Amino acid sequence: VPCLMIMAAYSLWSLKQMLIRGGMKSLGIIFAILIILFILVNRNFSYFSFLNSRSVAFSNLGSVYFNEGQYQNAEKEFLKAIEVNPKNINAHRNLATAYSRMNLYDKALQEYQKALSLDKANYEIHFSIGNIYQNQGQYDLAIQEYEETLALNPKHEGAYQNLGNIYYHLGQMEKAKEYFEKAIAINMENDTAYNNLGSVYFHLGQVDKAMSCYQKAIALNARNANAHSNLGNMYFYKGQLENAIAQYKMALSIDPRHPDAHGNLGNVYSRQGRIQEATGEWEKALAINPANKAVYDNLLKAKQKLKTTPSQ
Repeated sequence: VPCLMIMAAYSLWSLKQMLIRGGMKSLGIIFAILIILFILVNRNFSYFSFLNSRSVAFSNLGSVYFNEGQYQNAEKEFLKAIEVNPKNINAHRNLATAYSRMNLYDKALQEYQKALSLDKANYEIHFSIGNIYQNQGQYDLAIQEYEETLALNPKHEGAYQNLGNIYYHLGQMEKAKEYFEKAIAINMENDTAYNNLGSVYFHLGQVDKAMSCYQKAIALNARNANAHSNLGNMYFYKGQLENAIAQYKMALSIDPRHPDAHGNLGNVYSRQGRIQEATGEWEKALAINPANKAVYDNLLKAKQKLKTTPSQ
């Protein structure tokens, strides 16, 4: 800074001497150059930068509303951000996510497509579009988006896991196994992938491998209710009823509204002849998931049996 001060002082003295000698033309050229340099150096303070900052502010406020679950207020702020700066890719993505939370999937897809037009190589946008298609049951389109995600980012753990879920749902167990294993190869601590891989092994008739996967999932995350419930199923399958009960109760201690754990606990009680306790668990399961026909049939048979059982 001291050196610059000396140079600046000399420059001012030189300008004064030039003015005394009447060098107005030279001064005009110098000031024109200075103005151009000033604009270039301070271009971040331009009007367009101001608009971009304003757009970011609206988008950030929308994110606050979104995190508080106020999705309609979030929508308004994201729309303001886009109005100020239509190229604000984060505002488009955030608006799409808000629409997804409001189950407005068509609008969400439109916003994701707009964001994708601004950044065609953004694999997270493809992944988000895939999630919408998967939730809507449009599995072919979801698979396309997840594969596009992996083409852009071959180590995208979520894309592998979701592809595994789709192929599991479609009954293509070998493919599901392949994708769950790829997700685990990327993240050895993915307890959800281990749990899902266990379900694949069970459907392939490899019960011991299924149990090992469920136990691994629980070792990684002791609060994985699904893994506890599924491990209970393995014990039930092997006839180890007390171990099965312990796992179902563990799942319910983590998630009291776990329908499968209630339903399967009822199955164990029924096997043990504890019909009254079984009906209680099945009723809880149906209160959470009324569409479970197997549980409904079991409950109906149990109630009929209780009516025909002589009182003690």
